[in-house]
Amino acid sequence: MEENRLLVVGDIHGEYDMLCSILEQAEYRPRKDRLFFVGDYIDRGDQSRKVVKKIKELTDQGAVAIRGNHEEMAKNYIEKDGQDNGLYFQNGGRKTLDCYSDFSSFREDMMWLGNLPLKKVLKGQYIFVHAGLKPGIQLEKQDKHDLLWIRNEFFMYDWTENDLDETIIAGHTPFPEVKKFSEKTMIIDTGAGKGGHLSMVDLTNNKIYKAG
Repeated sequence: MEENRLLVVGDIHGEYDMLCSILEQAEYRPRKDRLFFVGDYIDRGDQSRKVVKKIKELTDQGAVAIRGNHEEMAKNYIEKDGQDNGLYFQNGGRKTLDCYSDFSSFREDMMWLGNLPLKKVLKGQYIFVHAGLKPGIQLEKQDKHDLLWIRNEFFMYDWTENDLDETIIAGHTPFPEVKKFSEKTMIIDTGAGKGGHLSMVDLTNNKIYKAG
């Protein structure tokens, strides 16, 4: 097995068993591999609390976890003292809340998730972000809402080396399989928690692992 692989996992949405399966399939090695997540760890699936615990363990071992729009919604729900649950519960938040026996533990985990970084850049290689980038806007000037919520405007644009040196790796918009829309964009949300499967891409060897 090649040393120092670069691995990235798509949207998990509470599917703990899929997460464990895909890490096992890839024989992930924390001390040798670099592991990235593009957000949406919670909601819709039944095991969000277990997923959060696992993501915390993995980040303690060196993995990088990016914030998704579901983590942002959960944070907003907490900051409003649970009074405004419309948007969050419409998007599967009730299932996450039901995983917790007390609100304080739920609050602690959701605030941790809600303060994860919005993007991670490996200079000259990759940009890891949840939803994507808005064309024509410098990276440092990208709006948070676009980083978390953008869809068609991002992946329907023909990104080239004239736009960015890096390839953009995003989730957020589910497709049946990992999909490349241009030489500079890859979407890796394959519908976990929504009837699909979870995907991991080995960017070093161009290999895809699936679970579910």
